[in-house]
Amino acid sequence: SRGLGDVYKRQLLFRALMYFLKFYFLLLLARILLYWLPNVSIYQQPWYSLIRVTDPYLKLFRDSLPFTLGVDISPIFAFLFIQLIIELLPLTANLLTKINFAI
Repeated sequence: SRGLGDVYKRQLLFRALMYFLKFYFLLLLARILLYWLPNVSIYQQPWYSLIRVTDPYLKLFRDSLPFTLGVDISPIFAFLFIQLIIELLPLTANLLTKINFAI
């Protein structure tokens, strides 16, 4: 039987992951909003660092989704996916905790 300490460690890990994903969501939002500001040069700091951090995740969706009517809709799916993970993470943590106590 696993101890109560293992459960707390797992909950802490899930909580840290959830906060990271929420913070990353805000970074993605800031990156998308930058494209609407024509006077901001995205290739200067600190904006370039923001792009380097968010581009790999957005590229996953950009490579798999075609442009629709000349519009890149991949950020919409990127936001939806990360939001889905944020919503499902607490449910997963609770389920794993219940399974742990059942063993």
